[in-house]
Amino acid sequence: MTAQEKNVQVEDDEPHLDVHIVLDTNAIVSGSPAELFSLPAKSILSSELPTDVRATWYMPDMVRLERIAQMAKIAISYEPNFRKLSKLMGIDSLVSEDSIYSRIESLAEGQMNKLGIKTISLDYSRVDWGHLMVKSARRKPPFSPDERSEKGFKDAIILESCMQLIDGLELWEDRHFVLVTNDELLGGEFDRINEGSLFIRRFQGIAEVGGYFQQESLEIPDNLLAIYESLTPSLLESLRVQVDNMLNQKFGAKLLTVPSEGLRRVNDPWKSTSLPLLDGRQDDRLRWNSLVTLDFSAFGILDFSAAGRSTATDDAEFAALTFLHRNYALNVTPRPVDRGYAMYRVYWSTRIVEPNDLVDPILEDIQAIGHRWWSEPSERE
Repeated sequence: MTAQEKNVQVEDDEPHLDVHIVLDTNAIVSGSPAELFSLPAKSILSSELPTDVRATWYMPDMVRLERIAQMAKIAISYEPNFRKLSKLMGIDSLVSEDSIYSRIESLAEGQMNKLGIKTISLDYSRVDWGHLMVKSARRKPPFSPDERSEKGFKDAIILESCMQLIDGLELWEDRHFVLVTNDELLGGEFDRINEGSLFIRRFQGIAEVGGYFQQESLEIPDNLLAIYESLTPSLLESLRVQVDNMLNQKFGAKLLTVPSEGLRRVNDPWKSTSLPLLDGRQDDRLRWNSLVTLDFSAFGILDFSAAGRSTATDDAEFAALTFLHRNYALNVTPRPVDRGYAMYRVYWSTRIVEPNDLVDPILEDIQAIGHRWWSEPSERE
């Protein structure tokens, strides 16, 4: 089943909740020139929905163009090294900026189609350009109040796109609209315009949308939802030792690998970058899943000029040079040769204590989402 089939149920189904979600650039941005969506965003966009929820995902054309420009900027930064390599290999292979943009536009279109993302094309004839010009001149949100900054035009176009889409939807108890953005100016103005609406919401990150689907579907009492944001991070943190142990048991070998230039790897402590998603409820227990990220670095070639040497050739020498650096203050500095990250989904549960408490967290499972060195292609577990 494709992501589009998962996210958009057939018309004969009567969903408990029909949600229309618009993605801002910051909700999906990745550091890759070949990936329109970040790994967390792709995980949410391709995940299965509760059977009584239908979701339609949108990307304003302004967001699509901005992401393509961001990806192209990264790709273009590779061009000088590519030119040097071509010269070394005797290959006459120049790559133009236009060809880079063309290729990335094609990649973006394919990835959007695969995930079932719709584009919002702005109807320019419906925009009050005079009002927009006044807001720009007076630096009113979503334009930045800093007169030295030009920030605001793209956000204004995204806001107009959202409002045009809302105008065409008949929002009600079973049909909601969601904007996903953590931009304070855009988000704040969107909130102001739609203040008081029961069916229009905004989330800071895309992971929060998944939890929202489940909460609406399971009809969790409001008094429990009120403590959700304050309690769940500390409850997950209380499971840190158990999570560390399970990561080592299930993925320890992968967490020791280094790229070809690396001699040593350092894994940072894992961190959760968003609120957990609610997976379901069984009796007095709520089941959660949390997206956690683990950053890591590889170190290789050393600056050992004080001792008259320039490189570490193997693992043992690396350890020896590190010892000398620490104990004799020689100029031996491990040089980072690569960085990367791994992503995991942690499944856990808590017990409900009425009327407003969550206790007794239990770790249930951990599944790998991806592991990637920045110098290597993206790897899916």
